[in-house]
This record gives sequence, structure tokens and C-alpha cells, in this order.
Amino acid sequence: MKKLNLIFRRNLIIKKIKDIKFFIIIFLLFKILINLFSLEFIEMNDLFSILVGSNIFLLSFLLTGVLTDFKEAEKIPPNLATKIHSLYLEINAIKSYNPEANLERTQISILSLSKYLLNWLKGFSSTDKLIETYNSAHNDVVQASKNYKGDVSSLRGRLMGLMNGILQDVNRVRVVRETDFAPFVAWMANFVSYTLLIGLVFVKSNDLFNSLFYLFIISFFILLLLKIIRDIDNPFDVSNPKSIENVSLFPLEKVIEIISH
Repeated sequence: MKKLNLIFRRNLIIKKIKDIKFFIIIFLLFKILINLFSLEFIEMNDLFSILVGSNIFLLSFLLTGVLTDFKEAEKIPPNLATKIHSLYLEINAIKSYNPEANLERTQISILSLSKYLLNWLKGFSSTDKLIETYNSAHNDVVQASKNYKGDVSSLRGRLMGLMNGILQDVNRVRVVRETDFAPFVAWMANFVSYTLLIGLVFVKSNDLFNSLFYLFIISFFILLLLKIIRDIDNPFDVSNPKSIENVSLFPLEKVIEIISH
């Protein structure tokens, strides 16, 4: 399975490179034509070097930001898995205090919520349906807590704390999915990047081969980096076949497997 995932990721990376191949070829062809007709008019000076430096800074800022968010997003599936597993164990523990308690409905609700969460994270279920399932599970957990004989406040506090934690993680995922990291900075990075590449096409050069080589290297690096930044900006884009980097949902899948038996 791991080998298949590596092959799949490798194929996606190759496809990502192929996606930018068209733009690189266009830049190179334009450079050849412009050089052929002597239309180059930009001198390589300090101002152009500043443009290159500013572009590197913007791309570095964006990449650092989205990678930080990605690392934080990686913690969400394990957190959800831990809360769901603990919730399931807490509900089962009620049987120890009240052997007559009927907890089957609540157990089914928790399992259903877990499956909807997994499908939602994969992009196969709507947020409205997930919230509806969560509300139903929340009500069933409250009803289950009534079967506890003794001081119910501590048990109810733990159960409600776990349910509240699940809802918090759901809302965190919604924010990550629906908002972009520093959208104005991202727009500026795209604008400066393409301005730089167009400028390189019109830069004067006595050696066409060297110009094409540097244009190819710089355009490949910038365009690929822009695509990677856009990809990493949504670490929960599992349903997108073009997405390379997504957080692992294995902990949640494993917990569903455990509580299903």
C-alpha cells in the first residue's frame, strides 16, 4: 500500500511538472523570436536585480506561511481520532456503572459521526450534512449520560468537552479550506513572478543559449513553486486529483476500524 502511494505521488509530481511545461515552452519561444527580431530592450541592471530579490522574498514568505499552516493542519486528524476514540470509550464505560443502560444508539451515532467526518475531510460529504450528523450525535451523547448512576457532572463534563473539541476541529478545517493564506501577498507574488519572467524575455543578451538556459531554470523554479504553494495552501484537498500534498487521514481511518468491531 505504501509503495502504491509513493508511485501515485510520483505520478502526480510528474503531472504537476507537465502542467507548467506549456508556459515554459511559450516563454522560451517568445525569447527566441524576440532575439531573432532584435526586440530586446531591457538592460540587466540593479533595478532588475531588486525585482528578483523581492520576488524571492515574497515566495519565501508565502512558502514559510503555508508550510506552517500545513504542519498545524497535520495535527487535526490525530486530534479528531483521539477525541472520537475517547468519546467511544467513555460511553462504553457507562455500562460499568449501569449494566442495564442501552447505549447501542449512541455507539452507532458516534460511529456514524466518525464516518461522516472522514468523508467530509476527503471532500465527499457536505458541511451541512456533517453538522446535522454532529447535532444528532451530540443529543444521543447527552441522553446516554443520563444512564450514569451517581454524580453525572464529571462524566457529562468530559463527554461535552470531547464533543466540543470535535466541533472546534471541524471549524478549524473549514477555516483552512475556505480562506487563503495572505491573499494580497499571494497576488503580489504572482504579479511580480510573471513580470520578472516577461522581463527576462526582453533582457538584452549576446548569447542566446545562455539566455534560454537561465530563462528555463528561473521559469521552471518560479512556476513550480507557485503551484506547490497553491497546493499546500489547502492541506485538506484530498478529493482533488491534482493535489499532491495533503494531510494523512490514517489515524481517523484506524479509529473507525477499531470502533466498528
